[in-house]
Amino acid sequence: MRPSMSPLAPLATGPTAQGSQAELDPKLGNLPVGPGAEDTYYQCVGCHSTAIIRQQRLTDDRWDYLWTWMIDEQGMQEPEPEIAEQILAYLKTHFSSER
Repeated sequence: MRPSMSPLAPLATGPTAQGSQAELDPKLGNLPVGPGAEDTYYQCVGCHSTAIIRQQRLTDDRWDYLWTWMIDEQGMQEPEPEIAEQILAYLKTHFSSER
């Protein structure tokens, strides 16, 4: 039986223009500075390091899928809708294969 691919495995590699030029915040695990960085940090580091986030280059649809998977299958606490929107916008801006 072949093991299934982890949803956390990056589908594409290489820095995005936005992510590679953004100032990094060492207090937030070297996530790029920007709206949503702090919420992203505190939402995510309870389960994994920011290195997992920083290596991703996912499509927007894949980020949406991964978000749902982490809530439904991994037990991630779902934040308030406006916080969730800000975190997903941040992830899609800085760690997308589409930008």
